[in-house]
Amino acid sequence: MSRWAFVAAVVAAGACAACGSPDQPERIALRPVLPPEAAPLPAGPEGPWRALVEATPVREPEASRYFTAQKAPACPAIEVATALGSDMELKPGSRGFAEPGCVTLVVFWTVDTRQGKAAARHVSDLVHKYSQWRVRAVGIVERTARAEAAESFARQQGLAFSLYYDDLSALEDMADRADAEEERAVPAIFIIDRRMRLRFYRAGFRFAAGAFDERRPGEEIIWESAPRGHSVEDYLRTILSEG
Repeated sequence: MSRWAFVAAVVAAGACAACGSPDQPERIALRPVLPPEAAPLPAGPEGPWRALVEATPVREPEASRYFTAQKAPACPAIEVATALGSDMELKPGSRGFAEPGCVTLVVFWTVDTRQGKAAARHVSDLVHKYSQWRVRAVGIVERTARAEAAESFARQQGLAFSLYYDDLSALEDMADRADAEEERAVPAIFIIDRRMRLRFYRAGFRFAAGAFDERRPGEEIIWESAPRGHSVEDYLRTILSEG
């Protein structure tokens, strides 16, 4: 198949995906090669990967907050639970949570929805992609009847972060600090910068899923459906570029 025929097929598939239910992920049938490892700047997928981006149905993201470095609030300490049920406090600056010199993604997610599991996968993918720039993550699972399935899901997917559990009080504390107390939702993603400041918050996660057979048979690509320049990765790159 020629390159242009491939791109046309991808775009057509994306157009069909846009007709799906808004509560389900758009599915794009394509098999691109892995993109080269990207530095924080400049951005820009190329070749078939660009075709994926252009074919992805774009929707306005859910409630979001972005703070400049000068106006960003300090990250709060939060109370969570371990897998064994014991309570613990995650304090900014402690090992594994908002460490100085690291950029930390905090994802609140649930195994009860595809959106929740996709958000966890996407954050893990970002950690893998930007680990050499000291990007880390913490995953906090909503306590539900199926919460115990999070451990097996994390192992199966190779999620690149530790798991904790929450009855949403920690999410409330983080959202309040982001001045978004009326806009809480699961999944939710926060970004904490190298100086332990809360820089970004997004409630909800819209995404597209595509087949990925060349390098990892049976695995899906998770691609956030957001306007150009407004994805979680775009904000992460902005924060990383500050040095």
